[in-house]
Amino acid sequence: MQSKYMRAFLTIIFLLVVVLAQAQQSTFFKRIDFRIDTAEYHYPKDSRVYKDEKTLFFKAENKDEIMEIILYPEEEIKIKRLHIAGSSDYIVLDSLKEIGNKYFRGKIRLQNLPDIKFLRLVMIAETDEGLITDEIKMSPFFETFVGAPSELQDLYLGEDRTIELSAKNIFNIRIPSDWQVAGPLKFRLQKGDNHIKLFIHPESLGYKDLILNLKTVAPFLKGNKELSFDLPPVKLKFNIKPSRIGYVNLDRNEFFLDPASLHTEEVQIDFHRNFELGKTYRVENQQKPGGRLVAELYTISVVGNSNKILAVLRPYTLHKISEGYLFIKDGDELEFITNFNVLEKPTIENISVLREGQDWTSSTVVYPGERVEVKIEGRGLSKADFYFDGVKDVKYDTTRTSDNVKFYLIRIPTDIIKKKNFSLYEWNHH
Repeated sequence: MQSKYMRAFLTIIFLLVVVLAQAQQSTFFKRIDFRIDTAEYHYPKDSRVYKDEKTLFFKAENKDEIMEIILYPEEEIKIKRLHIAGSSDYIVLDSLKEIGNKYFRGKIRLQNLPDIKFLRLVMIAETDEGLITDEIKMSPFFETFVGAPSELQDLYLGEDRTIELSAKNIFNIRIPSDWQVAGPLKFRLQKGDNHIKLFIHPESLGYKDLILNLKTVAPFLKGNKELSFDLPPVKLKFNIKPSRIGYVNLDRNEFFLDPASLHTEEVQIDFHRNFELGKTYRVENQQKPGGRLVAELYTISVVGNSNKILAVLRPYTLHKISEGYLFIKDGDELEFITNFNVLEKPTIENISVLREGQDWTSSTVVYPGERVEVKIEGRGLSKADFYFDGVKDVKYDTTRTSDNVKFYLIRIPTDIIKKKNFSLYEWNHH
């Protein structure tokens, strides 16, 4: 009995596929009105051409939204029945019903809108001539902004500071991960839960404006109804003052941790008369006594007339600049402030390859002309760069990068040796 029902179920699916395949692709409506809360959009009037397709962009406020659909059919087309095809992007709440022989009205619930870049609303009309289908490409956009304090901000020479910037719909903001330079300011941005952290490091005195020109992940409609990825500029004003405590700069700010603490790094640090040569200083993560030992700094000699001191740094544990200052101490007595990263040495643990329409595979065999996505997993990858032997067309996906994973989209040249394991090379910033 069960197999009988199964055959009937499969027959229904087969018939539905055949009916949809035979349906004509055509436009059977004059216009469609879409309403979300108090906002109203008209298709095709309010649509925009995006990536060569007519697309209706609509503003969303919540993860799920209820959308009312009012469809006005062409007068010469007699529609006997009209319905919306199912989709994982929405649930049909009210099927399309004809109202007064003038229009059809229905309602759907859009789901998980922050995860949807584009959705396609497929409608099927039954007419005397047969089935007619039509498809509307739509895209939600979210009001996105980044705010900054309007008052003048004090910075101190050589000292890092973290400023929280208010943000709305932070998932839709594209944040560059690297340090950037704007005159005497070095800065980096990082996403928080509902704000953006601005890490800033001043390197000279005086007044300075910093303008952040940020972009969105998905396009949105500006006030003039044009598509844009550009958020309004975010402007901050700073007054950079002399340092309050002796801040010591190292000639570089990133070091890799040796788990056995056997490896040392030769560095040059700012000269200061309070430094004693031939002495070992503790570098801790807190100002008061009893802080975690991050590194030891041993001073060797003054470097000629360069106003620098040659020293040796021995890291003991991981530390990120974003976690706060480091404190150079003589015993428990605070002498200077500094900051630098102690990072895990980049280690590759797994490489996977993805082809369109297939699953990830651990095989790194590729063929001429193929376009594949490569996933590199490991530790300490945020400070590692990779290149692929013989491959020039390589795109690095910055939106999904982390300390544990990196993604690359590569196209294998057609003149490469047939059926080849690609060679992956790594280098870091030091």
